[in-house]
Amino acid sequence: MHNKFTKISLLFLAVILAIGGAILEMKTPSSSAANVNVQLFVPSPDCGNGSLQAGEQCDDGNTTNGDGCDQYCIIEMCGNTFVQVNEQCDDGNVDNNDACLNTCQNASCGDTFLRTGVEQCDDGGVANGDGCDSACYLEVCGNGRVQAGEACDDGNMANGDGCTNTCAVEAGYTCSGSPSCCAVCGDGVKQCAEQCDDGKECFDHTPCTTNADCLDFLCTTRSNDGCSATCTTEGGGGARPSEDIIITQITAYPEQRSGAAGTNYDTKYFFSVLTPDNQNHQIVYTQPTLLPTNNQGKGYPYLTLSGIAANTYDITLKSTAHLTSMLDNVYLRTGENLLNFTNPANLPQIGSQVLTAGDIDNSGTSPSTLGDDAINSVDISIMLQNIGNSDTTGNNNRANLNQDTVVDEADLNILLNNLDKEAHY
Repeated sequence: MHNKFTKISLLFLAVILAIGGAILEMKTPSSSAANVNVQLFVPSPDCGNGSLQAGEQCDDGNTTNGDGCDQYCIIEMCGNTFVQVNEQCDDGNVDNNDACLNTCQNASCGDTFLRTGVEQCDDGGVANGDGCDSACYLEVCGNGRVQAGEACDDGNMANGDGCTNTCAVEAGYTCSGSPSCCAVCGDGVKQCAEQCDDGKECFDHTPCTTNADCLDFLCTTRSNDGCSATCTTEGGGGARPSEDIIITQITAYPEQRSGAAGTNYDTKYFFSVLTPDNQNHQIVYTQPTLLPTNNQGKGYPYLTLSGIAANTYDITLKSTAHLTSMLDNVYLRTGENLLNFTNPANLPQIGSQVLTAGDIDNSGTSPSTLGDDAINSVDISIMLQNIGNSDTTGNNNRANLNQDTVVDEADLNILLNNLDKEAHY
């Protein structure tokens, strides 16, 4: 009832003042609080006549602002709750820790005053790297802001969530934003800045969780299926088969390697693609440099054979100390392909065959100048010249066939067992 009476009274007062030619004005003081006090101010109709009358704080004979007495005959001063000339705010107090300073200017980062509930610090500047950043947040790991010297900041001090308690990105994660959101590309969950995440796959894009799930023993994120290996969409989100032939793995087990685990089965080879014609091969592609395998005889070269059409080819591999091996009539498709020189049918599973050791003559840097594709007396002569020589790395001396640390009778026996063997074409 009281509120209704007040509203009717205000309306009645407004009508009376309007009829009398007075001005009814609602003045809203500045306030840093959520509740704003609204004052009803009725200017004197005689403000500016030079005579101080009831309702006036001053009257300097004009209605000009900026001369100490404003157009409503109120003294111009900070703290009177009215925003006047040269003031950005006026909350009627002298508290420098709220949104309006006691100079009637808006509080801001860098004004040296700590704004309650808004700023964590204010050192009077806006430079980063001095303990208080340009937005007046303390420069500490764990505040949810990526600051100078930090690679991420997820707002906590926990490890194992992608961002460590020293604000470094953990292995396998990609972090973005502030506070940082960290995700693992390949976990099958689209999150943070990832555009997609279809999990890890084998070479044929079947889902996998470990390397043992794949025929190529490589469970990883893959491209050319609509979601790239870095979790970005491909071709507008649809599958986008590669237009190139890509060799993702070459398996080639060298014969009787007995070196240390770090070097066992390690070899180097040239890889060539030929027309499928046993009588008159034409070279379609030759890898220009020697490629290494890992300690399981596998190479992950990701060779892109641009400009070669999907078709049936004969494929050769020439090792640094082994006879040339050939895969006959292999269909190379666009996209990813596996080559297995330990299985003549190029089946994905690991075969029982190995590369035949002993072709160690010549030392060229191309398939045509490395060895002569036969194990004969020339190779025996080279072996005998190297007997007793050390090979500490296990892969520098081509005569060190078993890849231990010295060329000895064990290497000679391997060669003699393969004497007179020739390359398969």
